[in-house]
Amino acid sequence: LNQFGIHVACIGNHDFDFGLKKARDFVARTSFPWVCSNMKIKAKPVIGTETITMMWNGIKIGFIGVGD
Repeated sequence: LNQFGIHVACIGNHDFDFGLKKARDFVARTSFPWVCSNMKIKAKPVIGTETITMMWNGIKIGFIGVGD
């Protein structure tokens, strides 16, 4: 995924097919941030952060991650 030029990603339910530890290990090997706003353990996102903002062509864009 690092080679595709991804700027931000959102966790989905199949990212946990092999367990939370494997998902976290995978995310740690990527070079882009992950957002996860509604899947939490003890009030913290299971992976990544709740929101991310970044500049794109001079415009500030915000991202929230909503998984099912």
